[in-house]
Amino acid sequence: PMTKELWAFMFNELKYKSKFGDSPENAKRISLARGQWTLRDNLPEDADREKLVGYVTNFDYDQSLLMWHIATELCYQQEETIPEGYDKSKHYSNREFSKIISDYVMYLLIMQPGLMSEVAGIGKIRFRDTMAEADKFFHRRHIENVRDVKIASKTILDVSSDIDPIGVK
Repeated sequence: PMTKELWAFMFNELKYKSKFGDSPENAKRISLARGQWTLRDNLPEDADREKLVGYVTNFDYDQSLLMWHIATELCYQQEETIPEGYDKSKHYSNREFSKIISDYVMYLLIMQPGLMSEVAGIGKIRFRDTMAEADKFFHRRHIENVRDVKIASKTILDVSSDIDPIGVK
């Protein structure tokens, strides 16, 4: 649902970013950003920010959308931990806004591919491929109810691997 609060949040974000679009080059760089600002501004100081930025920027647009959606879902399904002194209502709103926007972008990618991808339809194919890989993953781990998002998220997050996430299909 597009609530007044979500509309205001999106409007304020666009208004803030528009201040940096003082030239055509800067405006283009802003419009092509795929989460770099979020990763750079919100990760802890000791996080390898540039490595994480690479996971969402060095891919085709539809792949990047799919990765952001999966990351958003995994974060959303984790138990909420709110740092002491942090505005709980702001945290809740940002968390919910992220989920709503992510779900909507995936809806557009799958149901309205011509609006979201330079090559209409490739996002749908990648989505189906990802679903097939997820089904195999859960089948190998004997997860029966693959539609239980909490169990699916926990199972994915419990995987320990020496392979960088960027190298995993």
